[in-house]
This record gives sequence, structure tokens and C-alpha cells, in this order.
Amino acid sequence: MNMRYLIRYIVLMAVVPVSITALQPLAGAQEKKLADNPQLVLITRKGEITMELFTEKAPEGVGLLLDWVRKGVYNDGVSFQRYAENFVIQASGQPKINEPYQKATDERLGGLPHIRGALGLPWERENLSSRFYLCLDNVPKLDGRHLVVGQVREGLDILQELRPGDEIMKITIKKTKPR
Repeated sequence: MNMRYLIRYIVLMAVVPVSITALQPLAGAQEKKLADNPQLVLITRKGEITMELFTEKAPEGVGLLLDWVRKGVYNDGVSFQRYAENFVIQASGQPKINEPYQKATDERLGGLPHIRGALGLPWERENLSSRFYLCLDNVPKLDGRHLVVGQVREGLDILQELRPGDEIMKITIKKTKPR
């Protein structure tokens, strides 16, 4: 293994546990602030998964995702097509969209860790793709390479049951606080 990658791996392994605790439930004012974030509810035949979106850490990425959900890109027979045990499960919007994304580098590099239940958008050259993935485990090798825009808050048990071919019946936007 290249020494540079070994050092990067060691540093990531030392930082990830700290980052994971930062995403766990918070108390007091911080908990209320998290409740202000919009949520997505992913509805499948196996159940529902509720995901909080991180509008402060990835505003551009969250904005694109919300726009795609509003346009119905993930409805009408979209299924999960890729599954890798202890890694991710992935779905693609119909039609697949690649959007130019000016702030992607800032949001990716200063972004959130790929922990179990993270909701991410893949980075493809200079674009974000309408594909999305959910981490089935902690995946630090994706940190800085792709963009985390949210985190599963309810339905981790459903997430673990999903496989290729499982249909997304609908994704809805749920605001936790009236605007």
C-alpha cells in the first residue's frame, strides 16, 4: 500500500469516530436546530425511511435533491439497482440527470462523514447525479469523494432489508417546522 494512502487511512480512522458522535442525537438548542431541517420520507413496500437533510453543511446538494424530488424524478417505478453488503444501496432517478454543481468541491471536502445511514449523492466529473445512495455501514473511503446530504433518522432496519429490484413507491418532502 502506498504510504500516502496509509497515512490518509490512519488519519480518517482517527477522525471518523469524532465525526460520528457529532451526528448523533443532540440535546437542547442544537436538537431544536436539527428539527428545523427538511426531511425526506422514502416509501417502499418494505416500509418507510425518514431522512434528515443537512441544509447548512450541503445547501447546494440538498437544494438539487429537493428539486429532483419535487419534479418526481424518483417516482414512477424507480427501483434500487445496486447493492453491496456493508457498503451502499443505490437508486437512480428517471431520467438520470447530471447537474453542474459549482460548490461541490467545498461541500464534499468540508462535508459530513459517510456513516451508517448517510444519504449521499455521487460526484461524477463536474456534476452531481440524480442517483443517490444510502450507506449500509460506515464507509470512510467515500469521504471527500462524494457528497453526504442527509442521514436516516427512522427506518434503519428497513434500510438494511432493501435489495436491488425493491421499488421506491414515492419520496415525499416533510418540513418539520412550518416556514
